Amino acid sequence: MADNPSKSKEQQDRKAKGEVTNNIIDNPEMAALVQETGRSSQRKRKENKEAKEKREKESGSSVP
Repeated sequence: MADNPSKSKEQQDRKAKGEVTNNIIDNPEMAALVQETGRSSQRKRKENKEAKEKREKESGSSVP
């Protein structure tokens, strides 16, 4: 019976996460914010990748 509290906690966590997700989906402003955050992250990853490639090209360590 020691497993019951952890199962209950997991179920509560899952339910809470589902409610948060539903609230975000139901709120257009929150949905837009989440989408913009994702786009910002994508842009940042792309910028970092391009900067790394530029550094490698400038240092001559890039493999053709």
